[in-house]
Amino acid sequence: MTTPKTIAEWMLEELKQETILSQEVVAHEISLLFGEEFTYTNANGELGIDERVLREFRSLTENKVVSVRGERFWRLK
Repeated sequence: MTTPKTIAEWMLEELKQETILSQEVVAHEISLLFGEEFTYTNANGELGIDERVLREFRSLTENKVVSVRGERFWRLK
């Protein structure tokens, strides 16, 4: 069964392989791989990642990852 935690773990593994993780790209991949219930469309019409997944991701990466908000990606510290 897919849970927000399993998706967050997948995101962390992707980040380790790629060194940066684009929020836009990963939102589309989550939708395709895990289902639309883990994403949403924001007011600008862009696909976003469900807050439950983001909460788990922050929990897993608290002191390991930096969010670059203006550029909309994460990178390893």
